[in-house]
Amino acid sequence: MATVDNPLIEKEIQQFVFDRCGERVRLGLGTEGQVAIETVSRHGSTILGIFWCNVLQHQNNYPVKHYPYRQLYKAAGKYVVSLRVDTICINVCLETGKLTISGAVALDWFVTRFQKLINAYTEPLAGPQELKEPFDAEQKRLMKTVKKQMLRRYIEDWPDVVIDEDMNVLDARQIIKQKEEEAREEGEKEIIPVNPMLGEKPAAEYHIDNLLSSPALNAHLETLKQGVMADGATLYAVWTSLLNRWFSNPDVKVFIVTPAIDTRTLERLCHIVLNHRLTASLEMLATPLQSQCGRLTDIRREVMLKLPSPDQVFAEYKVYNSMVYPRREFQAKFIAGMVGDSVEVLLTSAEAETRYFQAEHSSMVLFQSLSVSEFDSRLLSPIIASVD
Repeated sequence: MATVDNPLIEKEIQQFVFDRCGERVRLGLGTEGQVAIETVSRHGSTILGIFWCNVLQHQNNYPVKHYPYRQLYKAAGKYVVSLRVDTICINVCLETGKLTISGAVALDWFVTRFQKLINAYTEPLAGPQELKEPFDAEQKRLMKTVKKQMLRRYIEDWPDVVIDEDMNVLDARQIIKQKEEEAREEGEKEIIPVNPMLGEKPAAEYHIDNLLSSPALNAHLETLKQGVMADGATLYAVWTSLLNRWFSNPDVKVFIVTPAIDTRTLERLCHIVLNHRLTASLEMLATPLQSQCGRLTDIRREVMLKLPSPDQVFAEYKVYNSMVYPRREFQAKFIAGMVGDSVEVLLTSAEAETRYFQAEHSSMVLFQSLSVSEFDSRLLSPIIASVD
């Protein structure tokens, strides 16, 4: 049972979030009919927002194929994923990472059911959550004590960090309430007409130059099975076309391993993934943090800023969230597509940098088909072994 001084559920949520994405969060009950979980950071956290989406859309909770998610542009341009279940509404702001549960029985639902979502996220696959009937009078009565205790604690122990030295608690609460009411009055600016989470095709696609037709790509791959020296332009066409083929197939899991990646190549990769956002599955993009003389963080930011706001969310979710950073330096360079029991692998001597894709540059290229066990033991495991 939760206590007034230290609700057990809040501690469990804080530990759960910190263990899995390194973010520190707090529970907010300052608005009637609403429960909020948000980062303590003033700047918000996109990673936290993506994490909450992963939890909600987990196969044991509310997977996309079973539940109608909506994506909204809210006031101030914030991008929100919304889901209505059990008479309540769950919103995740992907810009700030704030998760909000609202509705007439929001706190009751939170007290009795949110813990199940957290537990389900770490358990073996067992199927999605069942929709529940609205709370009956007896359930509300049984939860009334816990509800009052939690509300009393948050009213009496309002965080000092949001209060000026010359302002008392009641003044601070009143100002915050006014700001929340003003934000609600502004309302939703626009509902996005294109909703990739519901399976609709994006309105626009990114142009990818030098894509090979399927027969042309197959012909190139056949010649590469013996291992050849290929000029950069040919390598670029094969590398890009093969990734484009893999990402268009929802059954293919893609792996990219490179000692270095530059802005232009990472941007190109994001464009290919975004063109296939409904099917692309980038399982791993492995590159050391010291890539590009320690500029990898800057490269990620530069690419992100070139994308439109909605696509920034997808790039973070589909590409950046798949990046891993081996501690040890390595010279392995390959892309791989795994489907079923086999893996197609394109090994090269070229790093994922634009200079290697120029016509005047030549690289060794080999295309192979391996079993999953061979791929894991020969190529993948040595890389993963040095990942934190």
